[in-house]
Amino acid sequence: MATTPKGRVLLVTTSSDLSADLVITTLRKFRTRVLRWNLEDFPLSCNASWSPDGKLRLIVQGREFAIEEFKSAWYRRTATPRLPDELQRNGAESFVTGEIDAFLSGLWETSRWFWVNPPNRVQIAEHKLRQLASASAVGFAIPATLVTNDCREARRFLRRFPLAIAKSIARSAIELDGSQWAVFTRPLSQADVIGERALRISPCIFQEMIPKRADIRATVVGSKIFTAAIMCRDPHPPEVDWRALENRSLIYKRHELPRAIADRCHLLMQELGLVYGCFDFILTPEGR
Repeated sequence: MATTPKGRVLLVTTSSDLSADLVITTLRKFRTRVLRWNLEDFPLSCNASWSPDGKLRLIVQGREFAIEEFKSAWYRRTATPRLPDELQRNGAESFVTGEIDAFLSGLWETSRWFWVNPPNRVQIAEHKLRQLASASAVGFAIPATLVTNDCREARRFLRRFPLAIAKSIARSAIELDGSQWAVFTRPLSQADVIGERALRISPCIFQEMIPKRADIRATVVGSKIFTAAIMCRDPHPPEVDWRALENRSLIYKRHELPRAIADRCHLLMQELGLVYGCFDFILTPEGR
């Protein structure tokens, strides 16, 4: 993703993306000019103009940029635009949001930048069901899985797998009463009561719980893979999801993926049309 001092990188993200600050700091060390575009600011706080001859002009943070200035773009996150309250009151919000999404999608599709990752491929790859189906197709071992909004099917699954986990399909956070809450993977057993109404209106992923020695996070960038083993200092951690634990309770170590697993990572990246991606694995007590 490196560029010459004459090129500029467009970082497409949101104001809540703290990791983007680290990305920008690192790129600037390489004398790379960066424009951060927080998408919730469009259209109220910034402007964009496009024409079929390939001309694009952006006005972000009061500065104007031409498409020729950008050589590459990193599509990290998207966000719901901030819109005037009266749009929600008069029912026009969904129309305006749809127009904004269509404009931005067209802008990404017609740009000739080198993308990390192409936005249309990100939208496909982010679907958990697609991830699981594609991972299984390239030979990854997948825990027994059920995605449903049917309580009867969920209880039948728990009878087959008395120790299981439940996770969200798409969102990792939820806003309730103006506060943001993280949604982590939770343990589940037959003794737990599944709310029939809640599950009916919000489908959920259920998976067999796999005993683990460590979580493995593999980050793939092009042809390179950077892998870490994540372990809890407590042999009986209070959470099954390491992201829910305090960082001081975790141990991070470098890890080497078996060649067959690394090859499947690259194969899946190719299948999904990505150049950057993260894989989460479980290392079992038997070393599998």
